[in-house]
Amino acid sequence: IAQAIHRLSPRAEKAFIDLNCAALQDTLLESELFGHEAGAFSGARTRKLGLFEIADGGTLFLDEVMEMPMQLQSKLLRALETRSFFRVGGVKKVEVDVRLIAATNRDKGQAVAEGIFRSDLMYRINSFEINIPPLRERREDIDPLARYLLHKLAGHDEPELAPAAIEALRNFDWSGNVRQLRNCLERAMLLADNGVITPRELPPEIAFPSDRPSVSVSYGVAQAAPATGFQNPVPTNLRDIERQQILGALEKTGWHRGKTAELLGISPSTLYRRLREYGLETR
Repeated sequence: IAQAIHRLSPRAEKAFIDLNCAALQDTLLESELFGHEAGAFSGARTRKLGLFEIADGGTLFLDEVMEMPMQLQSKLLRALETRSFFRVGGVKKVEVDVRLIAATNRDKGQAVAEGIFRSDLMYRINSFEINIPPLRERREDIDPLARYLLHKLAGHDEPELAPAAIEALRNFDWSGNVRQLRNCLERAMLLADNGVITPRELPPEIAFPSDRPSVSVSYGVAQAAPATGFQNPVPTNLRDIERQQILGALEKTGWHRGKTAELLGISPSTLYRRLREYGLETR
């Protein structure tokens, strides 16, 4: 949505820069936003332009803005009000013209009441609000959104979503919303063979949730889908599903355990325990 706002605005020819405020430590976040001068801190050998400068004339999108530390919120507020700032360690004022778009999944009023977010900054950035319901409240969007994300991730060679996989995606609650869906699909793409994503390429908690009675129905549909390259029968419990996912990841990475752990999103020690548990450590 932020990108669409940028593309349809007079700033479309300028830069669109995005940053997840929860992804960096406090000190790194300030340098990333506002840049720093050479010698500003240990390791700062050269001047670095911040994202505010890079986005000059364009749009800066701050995701999870309410994870920003309070001290940095003050600097952000001043930058928005004066359209200027100082780089970390700098004495020369830098003037910019930037449209700011911010996003959060927190309750804004509660964050202000708890002292997590400045009320004056809230009023400053909340001049126009777009409320996006969570995915679990708009399940009809999951199918087209998943296909769009697959196209973005894979280009023209995006895999097909089997009907059972679409059903599983629609039935999941997606507490992490679009980001969680994207990560799920990216992982499934790496595990899928023959250009088809079936439930067995999805995480077990999504494909075959243990608390739902419709698991057997999903399995039946999955069996009718094109083969994915696994030679074992369709699994009948979560342990079998996990074993096949680990085996598929191992085959994808040429049995490189470090890459396999990274692909599965688990630690190497957890992978080693699973390999021993499932009798796969001797390969």
